[in-house]
Amino acid sequence: MDIRRRVKHSLTQVPTSPSSNILENDHETYYPSDEPMSLSKRMLNVLTNPHSFIKYSRSGKRKCCSVYFNETLQKMSVDKPCSTYILTTDIQAAELGFSPSLSFASPDPNNIFGFRIFTTMKVYEFSTENRILRDEFVKSLNTLGKLNKEYMGPMGLKKYCESIIHSQEGEDSIKALHKSRYQNQERLTNNKELEEILEVQVIKGVVYNMINILETREKEIECNKLRKSIKESSNERSILTNKQDTLRMLIIKKDQEILSLKQDINKVENQIEQLRKPTYTHDSNVYSLKIWTSILEFLTAKDIVMLRMTTRNFRIATNRVLLIKSVWRRLCLSSLNPRKIMYRLYTNNFYNAAIRGVMFEVDEEIAEEIHNDVWRGLNDNNKETEKILLLLCKYNASLSYCQGMHFVAHFLYGIYGNIDEVLRVMDALLRPPFYLSELWKNGFSRLRLGIFQLDFLMKIRLPYFAKHLKDLDINLDMVVTPWFLTVFTYFQYELELPRKTVLEIWDYFLIQGWPALISVCLTIFHLTEHLVLEKSLEQTLMILKNKIPYNDVCKVLPEFEVDPSLLEDLEISHVWSGA
Repeated sequence: MDIRRRVKHSLTQVPTSPSSNILENDHETYYPSDEPMSLSKRMLNVLTNPHSFIKYSRSGKRKCCSVYFNETLQKMSVDKPCSTYILTTDIQAAELGFSPSLSFASPDPNNIFGFRIFTTMKVYEFSTENRILRDEFVKSLNTLGKLNKEYMGPMGLKKYCESIIHSQEGEDSIKALHKSRYQNQERLTNNKELEEILEVQVIKGVVYNMINILETREKEIECNKLRKSIKESSNERSILTNKQDTLRMLIIKKDQEILSLKQDINKVENQIEQLRKPTYTHDSNVYSLKIWTSILEFLTAKDIVMLRMTTRNFRIATNRVLLIKSVWRRLCLSSLNPRKIMYRLYTNNFYNAAIRGVMFEVDEEIAEEIHNDVWRGLNDNNKETEKILLLLCKYNASLSYCQGMHFVAHFLYGIYGNIDEVLRVMDALLRPPFYLSELWKNGFSRLRLGIFQLDFLMKIRLPYFAKHLKDLDINLDMVVTPWFLTVFTYFQYELELPRKTVLEIWDYFLIQGWPALISVCLTIFHLTEHLVLEKSLEQTLMILKNKIPYNDVCKVLPEFEVDPSLLEDLEISHVWSGA
C-alpha cells in the first residue's frame, strides 16, 4: 500500500523542477536549442537488462542481488531473498564510490567498484567487478532521473521509452507531445483562474446583498427604537406639564416657610447675643478663671470632660485651671458636695491627722515593708511619706500595701506639702473612676483587667507592635506592671524623666480616670514602635525601659483616647471568661 500511494503521488504531483518555472513564465524558452538530452538504446538496454551487483547493508554485510528496470522505466527491481522495488520518481541521483561511514564486515579486494543510489527514503550501496558496467549504469541512471524531471513525470517517460523501443517516433514527436501537454495544462490553469475570479465575484455579490439586508434591518430597528423613545418622551412631557402646576404651588409654600424660618433664626440669634453679653469678655476672649475655679469644685470628672469638648474657650479655661495643682484635690473630691455642713464636719474629723488612727493599728510586717521601701527608694520627705501610707492602710481594711504606693504618696506630697490633703486625695483615688483600691489590693484584679484591656486594644491599634512582642514571647505584665502600680510616677523616680511630663500625665488621669492609664500605655507603645521593631528581646526591653521619647507623649496622647464604654464591655467579657 505504501508503494501504491507513492506511485499515485508521483503521477499526480505538480513538477517543481526549473522547467516548470519556465513553463509558468514563458513556455517557449523551455526547449533547449543546442544539444537535446536523450536516452539512447544502449542506455535503455543497460537499465532494463538484469545485472548482478553486491548490495551492502549499513553494518557492511554483503548480499548478491539482481538489479534492473522494467521496460517502461517506472521502477527499479532489486531481487534478493526478499525482492524490493524502487520507483523512478523516488530516485534522486547516483554517485560513484562508497559512503565514508560504511563499515565492511571483511576487507574487499581492490578490484571491487562501488556506487550509491540516493532515494527519498534511504541510500543504497552496490558494487561490481566490472568498472565499465558500473560507470554506464550510473550515467544512464542519472540521465533517466533528469529526463523524468524534464518530461513531467512517469507517463511522458513511459511514452518516450516505448518510442525508443519500437522505433515509432523520434525525440521531436516526444517534444511535440510534451508541448501540447504543457499547453493543455496552461488552458486548465487559465480556466481555473477564470473560475476562481467568477467565484470571487459571485461571493462578493452575495456578501454585499447580505450586508445590505443586515444594514436595512439595523436601521429599521433603530427607527423603531426612536419611535418608542419619542412616544415615551411625549408621555413624560405630558406628565411633567401636569406636575408643573403642583410644583409651583409647593415652591410658593416652601418660600413662605423659608421666610418664617429666617425670622425665627434672627430671633434666636438676637437671644444668643443677649445671653453672651454678660458672661463674655471682649478683651481676653476667655471666661473668668475665678468663676471656673469655683464651679470645678462641684463638677465630676465626666462633667469636666464634657465641658472641655464644648468650645475652645471652655477647653482653654479648663486647661488653665488644671495647671494649678491645688485644684487636683477638688477634682478628686468633686463627686461629693462640699456645701453640706455634715460633709464638712465629717471631713474635718475623719481626715484630721491628730484624731485618726487612734483605734486601729497596722500589721507589723506591712509597717516594716513600708519603712524599707520608703527609706530605701526615696531621697527626701521619707517620714511624711511613711506616715501617709500607714494612715491610708489603717482606714482601708481591704487595702494592703504593695510596692509602688510609696511613689504615688511621695509624688502627691511634693505637690501639696500637707499630709491631710494628700490623704484626702489618695482616699478619693481609691474609688471610681480611678479604681486604685482594686489596683493595689491583694490579687491585683484590676491590674490583670488592665493588661487584658490593653492587650485587646493594642492588637487593634498597634498590630505590628503586638506581633513583635508575641514573636519575642514578651508578656505585657513584664513591661506595664510598674507603670500601672505607680500611676506612671515610676518614670520620675526610676527613669529620671522630667517632672513636667509626669504632671501632664496626671492631669489627663484626673480628668479621664482609669481609661487614661490605657491611653498612656498605647501612646508610649506607639512612640517606641519604630525603635523596637526587628530588635532582639534584650534590646526591646531596654528601649521600653530607658529610651521612651517622653517629650512627645502629651502631644500624641489625644490620638489614643479610649472610649469608657468599650472598656466596660471588655471588663464584662473578662469577668465572664473567668480570668
